[in-house]
Amino acid sequence: MSSPAPADSGSPMSPGGIEPLVPENLQTAFNAAKEAKLLSVHGVDGVGCGWLTIRLLGDWLRQCTFDSATGKSDIGIVLCSFKQNIDYYISNLQPLGVDLAWHVEKGHLTFLGNQYQSLITNYDTYPPTPPSITFEATLELLMERSYEMRSQYKRNVLVVENPEMGMILTTDDDDVRVEKWLYGMANAAYSFDNAIVGMMISAPHPIHFPVTDHTADAAASAVLTLNQNCDMAITVRPRFSASGPDRSDRVSIVYRMDHHIDVGDEVEDSYDTDRAVKVANGGNISVTTGTSW
Repeated sequence: MSSPAPADSGSPMSPGGIEPLVPENLQTAFNAAKEAKLLSVHGVDGVGCGWLTIRLLGDWLRQCTFDSATGKSDIGIVLCSFKQNIDYYISNLQPLGVDLAWHVEKGHLTFLGNQYQSLITNYDTYPPTPPSITFEATLELLMERSYEMRSQYKRNVLVVENPEMGMILTTDDDDVRVEKWLYGMANAAYSFDNAIVGMMISAPHPIHFPVTDHTADAAASAVLTLNQNCDMAITVRPRFSASGPDRSDRVSIVYRMDHHIDVGDEVEDSYDTDRAVKVANGGNISVTTGTSW
């Protein structure tokens, strides 16, 4: 016998109850996300995408079923954050009806948190405390965990947030920094059955001001390159941006995999045949197939 993971009491429609886990108009994207080997979620120009990454994580947790005799889950998940601690995820998933602490207690969710602090020297101590781990070693830990999980679970999932924070620490050589980061990220992501990478970038706008920060430029290049090589990419755009009001406050989705796209009444039975066709627009949601943004 198997049973789903427990959820908090309440209803999405009741006052003070559980909030909907899947945002309005994004059910199709959430369904497709579970088919993507590599999914990238990124915010542009300072807009955070954590609210969306958390919901994608919660959706995976809700897919877990458990053997009533052993309590073993059929899905194993590794959550790695370079910015947040475990309390952040517990408090943000609880209103969505997902008890992350329960999943951690059962042992089928592994958490690596606030990793960036481990990558840099702590000058608040005397003498200063040197870094306890490198960015490359963090990715190696993820790969080691994926190998351990293969014999334990039917499906292994990786969720990584803000790995772009560690790119500057991969090497002092600007010429190979992006390539080294991409190589490490790809190795870690593809060691799992499914991977979600959440990032935030401030993309340079050379028309409006010159690019002087080579680190920010490299980070933007790395994130965009990763997006172009994933199965599915979700972009959260700012309310106001240099790109114009027609693209403000929008979630843009690009599919680069063979996926049957059901967009309800707008387009019936749309299928990605030429891989470069916009198939739906609804409210602030843009769904596109192919390699163009």
